Amino acid sequence: MTCAAWPRPPAPGWDARYDWQGWLSYDQTPQDDGSARGFVATANQRVTEPGYAHFLTQDWSLPYRYQRIEQALAASNQHDTASMAALQGDVQSLATQALLPALRNAQSSHPLAAQAQQLLAGFEGQMDKARPEPLIFSVWVDELTRGIVIPRIGEQRFAMTYGKRDFRAGLEGILARNDAWWCAPLSCEQQASEALTRTLNKLQAAYGSDPGQWRWGDAHPALSAHKPFGSVAALAGIFNVSVPSGGDSYTVNVGQYNANPLPADVKAAGAKKLLGGRFVSRHAPSLRAIYDLGDLESSQFIYQTGQSGLALSGRYGDMSQEWADGRYRQLQMQPARWRHVLELQPQKLAKH
Repeated sequence: MTCAAWPRPPAPGWDARYDWQGWLSYDQTPQDDGSARGFVATANQRVTEPGYAHFLTQDWSLPYRYQRIEQALAASNQHDTASMAALQGDVQSLATQALLPALRNAQSSHPLAAQAQQLLAGFEGQMDKARPEPLIFSVWVDELTRGIVIPRIGEQRFAMTYGKRDFRAGLEGILARNDAWWCAPLSCEQQASEALTRTLNKLQAAYGSDPGQWRWGDAHPALSAHKPFGSVAALAGIFNVSVPSGGDSYTVNVGQYNANPLPADVKAAGAKKLLGGRFVSRHAPSLRAIYDLGDLESSQFIYQTGQSGLALSGRYGDMSQEWADGRYRQLQMQPARWRHVLELQPQKLAKH
């Protein structure tokens, strides 16, 4: 592991200050042998202790996915195929816990507010594609972020950074300390309430007046976009593969969306039906696999789309629904169903 990090912007290659600075010795690198717990887990979270002397990167993910993985693995001394499948499909978002109190306490005069709050009362962060609560929560977080951050940094700077940065950690801190400067000219409680009203207006316009019928998966499809034809409206339906999906940016079964800006392939997929395309899943597990080392023929896998690269093939996107439902296919080297033998018989060539 080197002691320099990959730079974000282009660096002047002629300036030695930007050169790699050498190598860290092994005892200086972050280490976790897992001996105390019996496992090692990572999900792009910070792996260095506070005060670590060397700069590795500034792009650590928030620790929620790692924490959820750690919870699941530590819950049992033994795991099997079923528990691994459950973990890979887990859509419990620990990131909701810091913000849910502010949402539940939000006051709105919108006619659907009481019904929405009744739904949210039992919501604990399960980002289920078939439920309305994850949709209400996610749109509210987006509206709250815009309502607090844009007045302070401006529309242009916000548009340049939002999506690349989701401001989630900052938003959590603002609400936790009830930061009057960021929330001004309103209070943080008023910001949360007005964000809820805007959320309900948008969801009602997009999905109707019955919150119980709203579905997270409708606004959060996993979009596998073809390059370049997926950006062409007339061809997008043939080349793009899209399926309603669960999860969010902080679940083990990740469904990361960039709320801004709107990519061309999302426009081609029909953005107006998807709340402007803000919540389309752009980064998800393209392959899931569980390898049974005791019986390799019992291994399982699933792709996000299919195994063919030909858009008109039946195998181009035939796995997408199974993938979204958390199902698997057998991964076998000797499948009995398809076993066949090709026997080549040498023949003598006739003499002329």
